[in-house]
Amino acid sequence: MQQRITNLLRWSEKYTKTDMVYLAKGGFVLSVGQFATTLFGLALAIAFANLLTPQTYGVYKFVLALAGIIGAFSLTGMGSSVVQAVSKGFDGVLHSAPRRILLWNAAAIAIALAASGYYFINENIVLSVSFLFAALLSPIHKSFSIFNSFLQGKKDFVRSTKYGFAMDGFPVIAMIGTAFLFPEPLPVILAFFASNALIAVLLYIRTKHVYKPAVEDIEQTAQYAKHLSVMNIIGTVAGQLDKVLMFHFLGAAPLAIYSFAITPPKEAGIISRVLQILTLPKASARSLKELAASLPFKAFLMFLASAAVALAYIFAAPYIFQYLFPQYLESILYSQVFAATLLFSPSVLFVQSLIAHKRKQSLYILNTVSPIVRIVLLFILLPLYGIWGAIASILATQAVRFVLSIATFYREVMREDQEPQEG
Repeated sequence: MQQRITNLLRWSEKYTKTDMVYLAKGGFVLSVGQFATTLFGLALAIAFANLLTPQTYGVYKFVLALAGIIGAFSLTGMGSSVVQAVSKGFDGVLHSAPRRILLWNAAAIAIALAASGYYFINENIVLSVSFLFAALLSPIHKSFSIFNSFLQGKKDFVRSTKYGFAMDGFPVIAMIGTAFLFPEPLPVILAFFASNALIAVLLYIRTKHVYKPAVEDIEQTAQYAKHLSVMNIIGTVAGQLDKVLMFHFLGAAPLAIYSFAITPPKEAGIISRVLQILTLPKASARSLKELAASLPFKAFLMFLASAAVALAYIFAAPYIFQYLFPQYLESILYSQVFAATLLFSPSVLFVQSLIAHKRKQSLYILNTVSPIVRIVLLFILLPLYGIWGAIASILATQAVRFVLSIATFYREVMREDQEPQEG
């Protein structure tokens, strides 16, 4: 039976232009993991909707958003760089990567401590202590969670999924328990940072024990990670700025409404998240010209699948909110419109291919232009139109990124074709 399925998958490859056996094996395992992640996120959202007031939840989301912006000034590109290095056999990065990430977190720690001091001077103890937690615990989580990038580079998707259960489940259990006993911002925020740091350390130690890679420092990996990190700064800031601005201009309660509106569509983007993981190690082993021959059809199939998911969500959203988040019925229409962001998911195929081939110039363009567009639109539209302004800015940015990802990818394909002639 297994051989028949394998033969069927191999037969289908002439139509899908894809390694279907790899996609089926890795995709199934990763889909199970992503589905579990979605369930954990849903459980946390339901618990917070019933245990926390909109004001408390808004403060929680603001702290996480601003901490995310601060974290942009660290070695955020190490994950993709490690996947690329490990897929080529450089397993020693598992030893060196956490140390380098910790060192590069010095700027983020200093900024978080400065934010803590600022809020302390302004007598906001909750935010002051929250950013103190972020300064102390967030770097630990970011440094040691690199184990997952290592597993993805090894294509060990089974172990990555198993560890992912713990990585997602443990913080959710800790935060729900904390919210049930202490439904205030500070305890919940502490539970978030502490539980994520603890589980990352434990799973990193376990991964080292399983693989026992040689101790070596791959300087090339670190250099590429630095480039990716610089590229990510503007994008990371843009990705969290909507929540920070909304908290500033509209307050905590509207931020809670907005957060509940965008969360379900983001969780529904499981196809994009799975393919993002699968694409990088596979694309590293193929030339850009080979990828260019197959990506358009794959992107079209991904678009159809994403459109089906978006349409299904639009019809299901009223029922989801009515039964799971009755306190946030105001979020329904916002959420239905935000589901249109799923249509731009195919861009991930082109972006991951550029990362796999270290096309730094195009990546700089891609990761600079679209975030700048988003930041400019947020500053213009959000103060004027509130939640609708934030959603419009994100949709416009996703469209720009979609077009840019395709344009920069084929620009690199043309350059690759010209290189032999120039030599």
